[in-house]
Amino acid sequence: MYCQKCQTQNEESAQFCRNCGTNLNILSESKSDNGITDTLLFIFIIIAFISAIAQFTIQKLDTNWYEGATKYIQGGFWILQNFSFLLIAIAIKNKPLKITAIIITVLLISYWLYTNVIFLIG
Repeated sequence: MYCQKCQTQNEESAQFCRNCGTNLNILSESKSDNGITDTLLFIFIIIAFISAIAQFTIQKLDTNWYEGATKYIQGGFWILQNFSFLLIAIAIKNKPLKITAIIITVLLISYWLYTNVIFLIG
């Protein structure tokens, strides 16, 4: 295992770098956090891409999508996109910034849901 700080090779079971004393376990934990962050952002991108393609297709194939039953499918995609924004807020590592982002995202989602439900009911 190589130390991320000084690039010294250490034994695989070592907890600290033999050259600079850096905790090697903390570095490996932060790598797993990066994997979770990357996964959350990748899921967000996939959801955004699929729902954008689906919404575009619905609007092009059905000229009266806003009057028929397809408006509920469209509304479902809107709601899914709204909730997917939480993935970005959850992926933030800085705790105070993460809490702020989650609060702002929940407020935006509440507003978007309200306007979409009004559209779907009306």
